[in-house]
Amino acid sequence: MKNLLYLILAAVLVYVIYNLWQVDTPESFALNGGILAICVIVYYLLSRRQEASR
Repeated sequence: MKNLLYLILAAVLVYVIYNLWQVDTPESFALNGGILAICVIVYYLLSRRQEASR
């Protein structure tokens, strides 16, 4: 289950980086930044939960 989540996060990360490469409007840049921020927050929360469960 956890591996699937990391796989999804990695896929989204690759997608966002690919989109940042193609950036042509400030809106798309902001959108990708938001998606990236959400990924980072989710990853942080997951790692915190893992620390607590140990």
